[in-house]
Amino acid sequence: MTRLRIRALLLLLTTCLLSAAACGGGGTSYAGIVVEPFRDVSALTLPDATAGGAPLSFAAEPGGLRLVYFGYTACPDVCPTTLADIRTALDGLDATQRAHISLVMTTIDPARDRPDVIAKYVTAFVSGAHAAQTDDAAALRAVADRF
Repeated sequence: MTRLRIRALLLLLTTCLLSAAACGGGGTSYAGIVVEPFRDVSALTLPDATAGGAPLSFAAEPGGLRLVYFGYTACPDVCPTTLADIRTALDGLDATQRAHISLVMTTIDPARDRPDVIAKYVTAFVSGAHAAQTDDAAALRAVADRF
């Protein structure tokens, strides 16, 4: 799958998840795409550049929602716009709702997006976000393919 196709698919997924999360509140039904069979990502990890390279799981905490975005810092328009949209959606939630949502930006350009670069980039948009970065192309491919 090409980078563009991966980005487009993940952008669509992120948009659907954010739309569902932003609705919140009792009695509101969620809208979006249901992926069946369920894709278990609990065994997937990559180094977390925001935590000194500690292993980062792609699974959400129990009762939580983890937004996973694949992109790169040199992206001129889609990546910063999407991250700004995510920030806006998260800012629209109350503290209780927001506490259950985490963001992971996974770089697809690890040669340029060194750990310090990707960590500063994603946290400039969303405080507390995680930045997944690896030079291991096979590990990155395994994670991307699972999504």
